[in-house]
Amino acid sequence: MAINKCCCCIPLRAGVIIISIIWLLVGAYQTIRGIINLVSLPGTDGNGIFSVGLFQNLRAFIIITIVLYALVTIGAAFGLFVVICANKSRMLLIYSKIAYCIAAIQIISNILDIIAIALFNKEMEKICQEFSSFQSNNSCSTINKASLAYGIIITIIVAIFVIYFAIVISAYAHRKRENEDANKDNNPPYY
Repeated sequence: MAINKCCCCIPLRAGVIIISIIWLLVGAYQTIRGIINLVSLPGTDGNGIFSVGLFQNLRAFIIITIVLYALVTIGAAFGLFVVICANKSRMLLIYSKIAYCIAAIQIISNILDIIAIALFNKEMEKICQEFSSFQSNNSCSTINKASLAYGIIITIIVAIFVIYFAIVISAYAHRKRENEDANKDNNPPYY
């Protein structure tokens, strides 16, 4: 079954533009947020070197996330340019491949978030217990379990959406190519 509209009601071209803008904004936001988190993490000395064990490992996750979302931002900016300015099937087919890469990057990034939550679960529980009263030890454990469940649910929802978005972009690229091929067949070049 071919996709004719994005989300059943938006024309494909407009849907691809909206998807590209969403990815551009999310990518830029996550990149900036990651840089701010990297700079402001506790346990750093004046040079940005992490001195606490937990945050040495967390730094690697943040750097990977920054790089991944910077790639999302670049890919979405390229796609937005292609859809608005170039709008040629060849460029759109390239963007459809980039869209699948963006989907993979977002899924990988969310999986890394889940891994970080799982790996740092015990350390975060200890930090929570140190900063809260002795009566709330159980609530720290509950919060950590809930954050892991929340991360898994968000990852599943994001995966469904980004895969659908990539399929919409691919459908638009193929439709554009079919239209260009039909125009070539109907209007052969004159020599």
